[in-house]
Amino acid sequence: MNKYRNAIEKITASDELKKETVKKMEASLAQTRAAASAPGIRRPLIKSRPARYAAIGSMAAVFLFCAIFIPVLIVLTGNPGVTPDPSEKAKQGIFDKILTETPVDVPTDLDGLIASLIAEADDFVDGGLAQNAGGYIHKLSAAGLIISQGNNETNIVSSVAYENFVPVALYISANRLVTAGGIYANGDGGYQKTQIVVYDIADRSSVKEIKRYEVSGSLLTARLSGSRLVLAINYYVGDIGDTGTFLPKIGDTEIDAEKVFIYEGGSVNYRNYIVTASIGLDTADLAYTAHLGLNVYDTVYAAQDALYVCNIDFSDVDYKIVGAHFQQTGVVYTKIYKIGYDTLARKAQGEVDGAVLSRYCLDEFEGDLRAATFVPYRDYLNAAPGQSYTDISYTNVYVLGGDLGKIGSVENIALGEQFRIAQFDKTAGTLIIGESTYALDLSDPKNLVLSKK
Repeated sequence: MNKYRNAIEKITASDELKKETVKKMEASLAQTRAAASAPGIRRPLIKSRPARYAAIGSMAAVFLFCAIFIPVLIVLTGNPGVTPDPSEKAKQGIFDKILTETPVDVPTDLDGLIASLIAEADDFVDGGLAQNAGGYIHKLSAAGLIISQGNNETNIVSSVAYENFVPVALYISANRLVTAGGIYANGDGGYQKTQIVVYDIADRSSVKEIKRYEVSGSLLTARLSGSRLVLAINYYVGDIGDTGTFLPKIGDTEIDAEKVFIYEGGSVNYRNYIVTASIGLDTADLAYTAHLGLNVYDTVYAAQDALYVCNIDFSDVDYKIVGAHFQQTGVVYTKIYKIGYDTLARKAQGEVDGAVLSRYCLDEFEGDLRAATFVPYRDYLNAAPGQSYTDISYTNVYVLGGDLGKIGSVENIALGEQFRIAQFDKTAGTLIIGESTYALDLSDPKNLVLSKK
């Protein structure tokens, strides 16, 4: 009996084992099917010969496509998978300009004349070296900043010492005071950096420095506009053999090459920058752009809401030989660029005949820009007896709109006389040319009226 019972148990166990094995085989088959149908998984090889040949042909086509197309793609786009650094690309473009471009050749006689006229008119900074505010006198000197109470400069309540400093201007707005000036480089008697320091003067007896900036170059002009101080700084690349000087610096850090605007055409000089900066007095944050190519004659006028940068252009001036004489052809002109305080980017561009010699030749009123220019012109062919040339220079006055398009003008003023200075006051203006004085009526920008006093 037990013998039969053991046999039955073995048969039953064998049946259970078979069932378990079948289950495992079915599960394995299901996994194989699922894997075969999954995306990206290679299917089992096709058994039929024609289909196999078709598959081999397809694989060969793919191989040839990759072998030909991918190298072409690499040539066209560079190293695949590597995104070029926009800042490095911009930097290389700047370096190429500095290293390869040649400035326009400036006629020696006009160069000397205009340089001497510019030297006669000091540029203007909307600030001062001493200001009264809140019952205190604030005075900036090469030695530093001194604050005294009342009208007695000897009653000093606080002071800050400076070293190797060239004072340019001091600004006060509410509880903020800003000093600006040059700092000497290598003790060579000249300075190549502009220092701007922002102070908290809520307590005059305990002045606190909030922020200090050092920017490559010398300060051209500056102006308070609301709660921001806007500055224009000239930077010249002095050493063409040192690429470390090709970009201006803030502190020890090069400016971002993507914030550099490159100017084209005319008398551009790719070794010269105008750096435009804006400092928020509340937070002492600094924003900036730089403008590469504007030449060393640049006059910068800081209006209420925009900087006007003037680039004197000699590219139309030439000389031709006429018999035994040479004769000037063409005249200088000035390109004027408008840079908004909001973005420090170029907003408009215009052009006038003649040279804008200083910021005193510019004035903004009700959105229009007035500009007085001098056109130096020497007639060597028709010189008077005993003279090498006849001076037929003249003066122009223009009114330009917000887009720097011409609205009105008076041209060819005082032929043969040398322009001295211009002054604008709302709807009136004054010109001093040679020994004469002229009055301007600017009440109608489209129809300017000139009269000699």
